[in-house]
Amino acid sequence: MMIWVFASVGTHSPIPAIIEVTAEASVYGKELRKHEMSNGELFIPEKMTFAHRSWPLGSIVLFVNEATGEWVVAELTDRGPFIPGRVIDVSSGVAKKISLKPGEFGTAPVKVYVLKWGDNKRKRK
Repeated sequence: MMIWVFASVGTHSPIPAIIEVTAEASVYGKELRKHEMSNGELFIPEKMTFAHRSWPLGSIVLFVNEATGEWVVAELTDRGPFIPGRVIDVSSGVAKKISLKPGEFGTAPVKVYVLKWGDNKRKRK
């Protein structure tokens, strides 16, 4: 079944989502600033990036905080999280943009729409 997302960058037209999942997201700490990510770039917490253990690097997703209706588009740049029960780590930039506030266990639910699979390549050597 095709899922249409009615939010995208630079257009008011609906765009098809490849998959839709609800996931528990944790937030990358600012202490990782300028550490090299799996795609070879340096981590900048304010950028719209996230980590997933198995999806291809470079994938583009739309995160929606269903409690607030806020959304943001982000790129998969790193691997993780590596804590059991966590599926996605988002940068503090993503968390701030969608008012994501992790609860008692350090996570918060987000709706994730994969808009484009990445090529799984590193950007820097």
